[in-house]
Amino acid sequence: MRACPPELKTKVRAGLQREDDYTAPGKPACDWQDRAAREALVDALVLVGAYGGLRIGELAGLRRSRVDLLRGTVEVAEIITEVGGRLRVGPPKTRASRRTVGLPRAVVEELAAHLATPAPPDAFVFTAPKGGPLRVIAFRARIWRPATRNAGLDGLRIHDLRHTAVALWIAAGANPKEVAARAGHTSVSFTLDRYGHLYPESDAALRDRLDAIYSAGQRDQDAAVVDLFQERSRTQRHPRTRGTPPALGR
Repeated sequence: MRACPPELKTKVRAGLQREDDYTAPGKPACDWQDRAAREALVDALVLVGAYGGLRIGELAGLRRSRVDLLRGTVEVAEIITEVGGRLRVGPPKTRASRRTVGLPRAVVEELAAHLATPAPPDAFVFTAPKGGPLRVIAFRARIWRPATRNAGLDGLRIHDLRHTAVALWIAAGANPKEVAARAGHTSVSFTLDRYGHLYPESDAALRDRLDAIYSAGQRDQDAAVVDLFQERSRTQRHPRTRGTPPALGR
Protein backbone atom coordinates (compact mmCIF):
# COMPACT_ATOMS: atom_id res chain seq x y z
CA MET A 1 0.00 0.00 0.00
CA ARG A 2 1.39 3.41 -0.96
CA ALA A 3 -1.43 5.79 0.05
CA CYS A 4 -0.44 9.34 0.92
CA PRO A 5 -1.15 9.73 4.66
CA PRO A 6 -2.29 13.41 4.56
CA GLU A 7 -4.79 12.55 1.85
CA LEU A 8 -5.78 9.43 3.75
CA LYS A 9 -6.41 11.46 6.90
CA THR A 10 -8.56 13.91 4.95
CA LYS A 11 -10.59 11.12 3.39
CA VAL A 12 -11.14 9.32 6.68
CA ARG A 13 -12.20 12.58 8.33
CA ALA A 14 -14.64 13.20 5.47
CA GLY A 15 -16.04 9.74 6.09
CA LEU A 16 -16.52 10.59 9.75
CA GLN A 17 -18.40 13.76 8.91
CA ARG A 18 -20.80 11.86 6.67
CA GLU A 19 -21.64 9.24 9.31
CA ASP A 20 -23.73 10.91 11.98
CA ASP A 21 -24.67 7.98 14.17
CA TYR A 22 -21.52 5.84 13.59
CA THR A 23 -23.39 2.61 13.55
CA ALA A 24 -22.51 -0.78 12.19
CA PRO A 25 -24.98 -3.57 11.31
CA GLY A 26 -26.23 -5.12 14.52
CA LYS A 27 -24.37 -2.61 16.69
CA PRO A 28 -25.80 0.18 18.84
CA ALA A 29 -24.96 3.78 18.00
CA CYS A 30 -21.63 4.98 19.30
CA ASP A 31 -21.93 7.85 21.75
CA TRP A 32 -19.08 9.97 20.44
CA GLN A 33 -20.95 13.27 20.83
CA ASP A 34 -17.96 15.64 20.60
CA ARG A 35 -17.23 15.72 16.86
CA ALA A 36 -14.07 17.82 17.26
CA ALA A 37 -12.66 15.30 19.74
CA ARG A 38 -13.54 12.44 17.38
CA GLU A 39 -11.78 14.09 14.47
CA ALA A 40 -8.70 14.99 16.52
CA LEU A 41 -8.39 11.42 17.78
CA VAL A 42 -8.78 9.88 14.32
CA ASP A 43 -6.43 12.41 12.72
CA ALA A 44 -3.71 11.69 15.27
CA LEU A 45 -4.26 7.94 15.19
CA VAL A 46 -4.07 7.80 11.39
CA LEU A 47 -0.90 9.88 11.22
CA VAL A 48 0.93 8.08 14.04
CA GLY A 49 -0.01 4.77 12.43
CA ALA A 50 0.92 5.84 8.90
CA TYR A 51 4.24 7.48 9.81
CA GLY A 52 5.23 5.69 13.02
CA GLY A 53 4.18 2.19 11.97
CA LEU A 54 2.60 1.27 15.32
CA ARG A 55 0.29 -1.71 15.40
CA ILE A 56 -3.28 -1.05 16.50
CA GLY A 57 -2.66 -2.73 19.87
CA GLU A 58 0.39 -0.50 20.32
CA LEU A 59 -1.63 2.59 19.42
CA ALA A 60 -4.33 1.60 21.91
CA GLY A 61 -1.74 0.95 24.64
CA LEU A 62 0.21 4.17 24.11
CA ARG A 63 0.21 6.33 27.25
CA ARG A 64 0.84 10.05 27.46
CA SER A 65 4.00 9.50 29.49
CA ARG A 66 5.46 7.59 26.54
CA VAL A 67 5.11 10.59 24.20
CA ASP A 68 8.00 13.06 24.05
CA LEU A 69 6.77 16.04 22.06
CA LEU A 70 10.11 17.89 22.38
CA ARG A 71 12.09 15.04 20.84
CA GLY A 72 9.26 14.02 18.57
CA THR A 73 9.20 10.39 19.68
CA VAL A 74 6.81 7.80 21.04
CA GLU A 75 7.91 4.81 23.11
CA VAL A 76 6.17 1.51 22.51
CA ALA A 77 6.14 -0.14 25.93
CA GLU A 78 2.60 -1.51 26.36
CA ILE A 79 -0.08 -3.02 24.17
CA ILE A 80 -3.79 -3.64 24.62
CA THR A 81 -5.41 -6.88 23.54
CA GLU A 82 -9.04 -7.91 23.84
CA VAL A 83 -9.86 -11.53 24.59
CA GLY A 84 -13.40 -12.67 25.26
CA GLY A 85 -14.57 -9.10 25.73
CA ARG A 86 -11.92 -8.39 28.35
CA LEU A 87 -9.09 -5.92 27.83
CA ARG A 88 -5.57 -6.88 28.78
CA VAL A 89 -2.75 -4.36 29.12
CA GLY A 90 0.76 -5.72 29.06
CA PRO A 91 4.22 -5.46 27.52
CA PRO A 92 4.84 -6.16 23.82
CA LYS A 93 5.23 -9.80 22.86
CA THR A 94 8.89 -9.52 21.83
CA ARG A 95 11.87 -7.48 22.98
CA ALA A 96 12.19 -6.00 19.48
CA SER A 97 8.63 -4.70 19.70
CA ARG A 98 9.58 -2.46 22.62
CA ARG A 99 11.11 0.48 20.84
CA THR A 100 11.21 4.25 20.45
CA VAL A 101 9.99 5.65 17.14
CA GLY A 102 10.67 9.14 15.81
CA LEU A 103 7.86 11.02 14.08
CA PRO A 104 7.92 13.81 11.48
CA ARG A 105 7.34 17.31 12.81
CA ALA A 106 3.90 17.66 11.24
CA VAL A 107 2.74 14.46 12.93
CA VAL A 108 4.12 15.63 16.27
CA GLU A 109 2.15 18.88 15.90
CA GLU A 110 -1.04 16.93 15.20
CA LEU A 111 -0.36 14.73 18.21
CA ALA A 112 0.31 17.77 20.40
CA ALA A 113 -3.05 19.27 19.40
CA HIS A 114 -4.76 16.01 20.31
CA LEU A 115 -3.04 15.98 23.71
CA ALA A 116 -3.79 19.63 24.48
CA THR A 117 -6.46 18.71 27.02
CA PRO A 118 -4.78 18.04 30.40
CA ALA A 119 -4.79 14.44 31.63
CA PRO A 120 -2.70 12.26 33.96
CA PRO A 121 0.64 10.96 32.58
CA ASP A 122 -0.58 7.38 32.68
CA ALA A 123 -3.72 8.20 30.65
CA PHE A 124 -3.99 6.61 27.24
CA VAL A 125 -3.36 8.76 24.18
CA PHE A 126 -6.21 7.22 22.21
CA THR A 127 -9.22 6.57 24.41
CA ALA A 128 -12.74 5.20 24.27
CA PRO A 129 -15.66 7.65 23.93
CA LYS A 130 -16.11 7.91 27.69
CA GLY A 131 -12.42 7.68 28.49
CA GLY A 132 -10.37 4.66 29.41
CA PRO A 133 -8.74 2.18 27.03
CA LEU A 134 -9.72 2.15 23.38
CA ARG A 135 -11.63 -1.01 22.50
CA VAL A 136 -10.18 -1.91 19.13
CA ILE A 137 -13.03 -4.18 18.02
CA ALA A 138 -15.64 -1.50 18.73
CA PHE A 139 -13.52 1.25 17.18
CA ARG A 140 -13.01 -0.78 14.03
CA ALA A 141 -16.71 -1.61 13.67
CA ARG A 142 -18.30 1.67 14.68
CA ILE A 143 -15.77 4.28 13.60
CA TRP A 144 -13.14 2.96 11.22
CA ARG A 145 -15.21 0.90 8.80
CA PRO A 146 -18.05 3.42 8.35
CA ALA A 147 -15.55 6.27 7.88
CA THR A 148 -13.37 4.46 5.33
CA ARG A 149 -16.43 3.18 3.47
CA ASN A 150 -17.90 6.67 3.21
CA ALA A 151 -14.51 8.04 2.13
CA GLY A 152 -14.32 5.58 -0.78
CA LEU A 153 -11.68 3.47 0.95
CA ASP A 154 -13.83 0.44 1.70
CA GLY A 155 -11.69 -2.52 2.71
CA LEU A 156 -8.85 -0.40 4.07
CA ARG A 157 -7.69 -2.00 7.31
CA ILE A 158 -6.21 -0.20 10.29
CA HIS A 159 -3.16 -2.45 9.90
CA ASP A 160 -2.65 -1.03 6.41
CA LEU A 161 -1.44 2.15 8.11
CA ARG A 162 1.56 0.16 9.31
CA HIS A 163 2.28 -1.08 5.78
CA THR A 164 2.06 2.51 4.56
CA ALA A 165 4.61 3.57 7.18
CA VAL A 166 7.12 0.93 6.09
CA ALA A 167 6.66 1.90 2.44
CA LEU A 168 7.27 5.54 3.31
CA TRP A 169 10.42 4.72 5.30
CA ILE A 170 11.85 2.74 2.41
CA ALA A 171 10.95 5.50 -0.06
CA ALA A 172 12.78 7.94 2.23
CA GLY A 173 15.94 5.82 2.04
CA ALA A 174 15.76 3.65 5.17
CA ASN A 175 17.80 0.46 4.91
CA PRO A 176 16.40 -2.93 6.00
CA LYS A 177 18.04 -2.74 9.43
CA GLU A 178 16.52 0.67 10.10
CA VAL A 179 13.10 -0.52 8.96
CA ALA A 180 13.30 -3.61 11.16
CA ALA A 181 14.21 -1.50 14.21
CA ARG A 182 11.45 1.05 13.64
CA ALA A 183 8.80 -1.58 12.91
CA GLY A 184 9.79 -3.81 15.82
CA HIS A 185 10.58 -6.80 13.63
CA THR A 186 12.53 -9.59 15.26
CA SER A 187 14.94 -9.88 12.33
CA VAL A 188 16.06 -8.09 9.17
CA SER A 189 15.29 -11.22 7.17
CA PHE A 190 11.62 -10.90 8.10
CA THR A 191 11.66 -7.30 6.89
CA LEU A 192 13.15 -8.33 3.55
CA ASP A 193 10.73 -11.24 3.15
CA ARG A 194 7.77 -8.96 3.88
CA TYR A 195 8.82 -5.74 2.16
CA GLY A 196 11.73 -6.66 -0.09
CA HIS A 197 9.65 -5.93 -3.19
CA LEU A 198 9.73 -2.23 -2.30
CA TYR A 199 13.52 -1.96 -2.41
CA PRO A 200 13.89 -1.93 -6.22
CA GLU A 201 12.21 1.49 -6.11
CA SER A 202 14.70 2.54 -3.46
CA ASP A 203 17.56 1.34 -5.66
CA ALA A 204 16.25 3.41 -8.56
CA ALA A 205 16.14 6.45 -6.29
CA LEU A 206 19.74 5.75 -5.25
CA ARG A 207 20.81 5.66 -8.91
CA ASP A 208 19.11 9.00 -9.46
CA ARG A 209 21.06 10.52 -6.58
CA LEU A 210 24.31 9.10 -7.95
CA ASP A 211 23.51 10.62 -11.33
CA ALA A 212 22.98 13.96 -9.62
CA ILE A 213 26.37 13.69 -7.86
CA TYR A 214 28.09 12.81 -11.13
CA SER A 215 26.44 15.71 -12.96
CA ALA A 216 27.42 18.13 -10.21
CA GLY A 217 31.03 16.94 -10.49
CA GLN A 218 31.00 17.44 -14.24
CA ARG A 219 29.82 21.02 -13.78
CA ASP A 220 32.57 21.81 -11.30
CA GLN A 221 35.47 22.47 -13.64
CA ASP A 222 37.65 23.89 -10.85
CA ALA A 223 37.80 20.61 -8.96
CA ALA A 224 41.31 19.24 -8.44
CA VAL A 225 42.13 16.10 -10.41
CA VAL A 226 44.83 13.69 -9.33
CA ASP A 227 46.37 11.38 -11.95
CA LEU A 228 46.70 8.15 -10.02
CA PHE A 229 49.06 6.60 -12.55
CA GLN A 230 51.51 9.51 -12.39
CA GLU A 231 51.30 9.55 -8.59
CA ARG A 232 52.09 5.84 -8.50
CA SER A 233 55.08 6.27 -10.83
CA ARG A 234 56.47 9.12 -8.70
CA THR A 235 56.22 6.96 -5.58
CA GLN A 236 58.07 4.11 -7.30
CA ARG A 237 60.87 6.44 -8.45
CA HIS A 238 61.31 7.89 -4.98
CA PRO A 239 60.55 5.13 -2.50
CA ARG A 240 60.35 6.15 1.12
CA THR A 241 63.41 5.23 3.18
CA ARG A 242 62.86 2.06 5.14
CA GLY A 243 62.02 2.75 8.75
CA THR A 244 60.89 6.32 8.10
CA PRO A 245 57.28 6.73 9.18
CA PRO A 246 54.92 8.46 6.80
CA ALA A 247 54.19 12.14 7.37
CA LEU A 248 51.02 12.76 9.34
CA GLY A 249 48.74 15.71 9.78
CA ARG A 250 48.71 16.92 6.19
